[in-house]
Amino acid sequence: INSQEFAEFYGIMLGDGCVFSDMKGMAITGDKILEKIYYEEYLSPLINGLFDSKPKIIYEKKNRVVRLIFYSKKICHFLADVGFPIGLKYKGNMGFPEFILKNKRLLGACIRGIMDTDGSLSNHPNTKIMIHLSITSSSLRKSVMDGLNELGINGGEFSKGIMIYGKEKIRLFNREVGFSNQKNIIKYRKFIEDGKVPNSKEIETYLRQEKSNL
Repeated sequence: INSQEFAEFYGIMLGDGCVFSDMKGMAITGDKILEKIYYEEYLSPLINGLFDSKPKIIYEKKNRVVRLIFYSKKICHFLADVGFPIGLKYKGNMGFPEFILKNKRLLGACIRGIMDTDGSLSNHPNTKIMIHLSITSSSLRKSVMDGLNELGINGGEFSKGIMIYGKEKIRLFNREVGFSNQKNIIKYRKFIEDGKVPNSKEIETYLRQEKSNL
């Protein structure tokens, strides 16, 4: 559990994941267009490398949803033992475990997992760029704010999330936390190149280009 890979996985689960209430398996849910490369080329290998268990990726036909599902009672019980909430996450403690809070290296990785699932990069009229972490759980917001402060990143908290404004703060975030989701990597890269964060339609075009080059 003292690896950056596990800390990032834990953050991903806090963002878009859930452990089934029957403790037989877990799922992570995302956007099948914007996150196809992330799920296939990053998330699936990450989980396989951690647990020697290759997950199944399902693309729903009637909407834009992708689900990554894998079954293991042993892994579910392991996650419960380190503090991950079972079933409906909002009913449990969504904060970071102590072993993550005490290690800057793991903090950055865990926040990266949250950024790549519940975070977004967008333009801002004054500061040019901003990060919005959509977090409704007060315990998780506190953990993320504590983690950002520990990493020297100044963010603003409100009732439904955390905002980080400005080029210098985002540059620091990129250095201390970073991005693994291809849509965020492209957004930040295009901002550095052009001074503008691409919108979702533009990102879809860039992702198709990147997929064809893989």
